[in-house]
Amino acid sequence: MILSLGERVPNAASALGPDFDRARVGALSGAERCLTVFDGRLFASGDRHSGRWLYEHTPGGWLRHQQAGHWLHHVEGGASLRVWSGDPVSGDVLQGSAYDGRSWTASDVPAQAPPPTTPHPDAPLSYRERRAYPGMSVCEVTDTASGEVIGRWRAPTVGGPAWEDETLWLRYEAWPRQELVGWSTRSRQVTERLPLPEGALSNLIVLPGRAAAVWADPYTPSSVVTAGSVPELAAELNRRSAGPAALPYTARTDVAGEACAIVHTPQDGPIGRIMMLHGGPHSSVWPVYSPFVAFLCRLGWEVVAVNPRSSSLGSRFSPNACRYGVDDALDVVNLAESAGDDLPLVLAGWSYGAYLAGRAVSEGARCAGLVSLSGFLSPKTLEASSHPAVKAFREALPLPEPRHERLARVPLLAIHGRADERIPLPQVLADAGDHPALTPVELAGEGHGIVTDEGAALAYASLADWLTTVGGEGRVTRPHDRAGALP
Repeated sequence: MILSLGERVPNAASALGPDFDRARVGALSGAERCLTVFDGRLFASGDRHSGRWLYEHTPGGWLRHQQAGHWLHHVEGGASLRVWSGDPVSGDVLQGSAYDGRSWTASDVPAQAPPPTTPHPDAPLSYRERRAYPGMSVCEVTDTASGEVIGRWRAPTVGGPAWEDETLWLRYEAWPRQELVGWSTRSRQVTERLPLPEGALSNLIVLPGRAAAVWADPYTPSSVVTAGSVPELAAELNRRSAGPAALPYTARTDVAGEACAIVHTPQDGPIGRIMMLHGGPHSSVWPVYSPFVAFLCRLGWEVVAVNPRSSSLGSRFSPNACRYGVDDALDVVNLAESAGDDLPLVLAGWSYGAYLAGRAVSEGARCAGLVSLSGFLSPKTLEASSHPAVKAFREALPLPEPRHERLARVPLLAIHGRADERIPLPQVLADAGDHPALTPVELAGEGHGIVTDEGAALAYASLADWLTTVGGEGRVTRPHDRAGALP
């Protein structure tokens, strides 16, 4: 059974169009720690109301627990229910709360990372995994009574494991799908492989007689799916006939050389193409619903969300297969050239993806414009960051400079949060200040990324305006003309 959060309460982003009024399950930490069970009751974090609230599924629908906080970082269930609120700007955990089934109280229990091991609930067995390299894990099952490792193998795992009786369930990446893979404690080997449709499953939970997870595909906003067991959950997803319905695009997956992508094509055909590059670089994009992508398709733009070879797809890419800023930039160039038409092309990227877009221009990609979303174009920009993750990134991955003379020929839209601690806005503006066609958009209430409805309203309406200068007027009235001035 699919349990959607339904329609969102009208919010600051509603002016952008109906796609921002579809609620999604998720927390500030992502989709892996947003669903749990406590006292036999199902709880999920989501954005039905602006922010990230806690909702309980009841016979009458989803009930909001307002006392739990409105920017939830993650949730934990089991013997007790605890939630941690976070800062939407920095992403830091701020405060914990606990629920006893009747009321909420403040909790001083510190937030912790997911435990490194997952014990079997009834047997002396424990599972753990460690990353061999981005996208590939070393998996181990240990008999905790004897200390013997009874199973060890490598696999492209995604997300956390779950025990169901004598089976350990893992999710393997087989992009654009996942597989639910069952490892048997009896035979000490994989005995079941359950392929899923194109999409992404996360936050798998197993209880006696019940399994639940979070599911999303190109036409389904992140929702809770439940069934009597893990195999029944897989069967439920494979029986579904997801379709474009009221959405403004059709989606397909594609492979071009080393890169793979999800192509979202407007129902009436495109007026231009936006190639969207994710950050990381060790991240990945999956065929899942995005209101931002749907918004761009309503404007008439085809959106191609790309996984270059620097992505964390262990089933496709090996650890030494990429010279960062070179090979993955050439993937973008090759994918752009493979289109075989004359549609105007815009290269857009989040964080590292913006740098990759600039490097693609340096390597010969011809485009009508560049869009940087919380991004950087020069590795020198990162030298101004004191964030430990950015420092580690700089030391691990020395990046080549773009060819600035080529970048100067391309219009640049830079959308950036004023409170970005990873890539400081003043340095971004200083480094791009001499660009002859720079359009900066500063987001007062955002950090690294766009989290709030207010930030989305300003950023995406500004992008819609800017696109009319590089690729035509589009098919629909711009959102702020349709709904009045945006905040």
